[in-house]
Amino acid sequence: MSAREGRPGTVHVEERGPVVVVTLVGEIDLACLPELLAAAECVRSLPALTSGNALVVDLSATTFLGLVGVEFLEAVERAAAHSGGLLLVGGAPPVRRLLRLVGLDRLVLQPL
Repeated sequence: MSAREGRPGTVHVEERGPVVVVTLVGEIDLACLPELLAAAECVRSLPALTSGNALVVDLSATTFLGLVGVEFLEAVERAAAHSGGLLLVGGAPPVRRLLRLVGLDRLVLQPL
């Protein structure tokens, strides 16, 4: 999804069979806003998500998650509410700590 693939601050959306996977790479901050908005719109329109399948956000390559990243997670959680729900995986210790602070740790597939 990103022209800057592999560089910090990128967002990738892909369908893996019945599951939609969003991968956040690097520092997810205000500079990523255009990509996050495009990814959220892409997620909302994918047939796999509208068919009741799960949405997974992979944070294993996320080194920083700013407020805009938290807002993105909340937006895709709302989009996935009528499907199989949202699951979060991975995340560096600072990212996991932020997820706990904002109450999104309830969506983490593995214990924090």
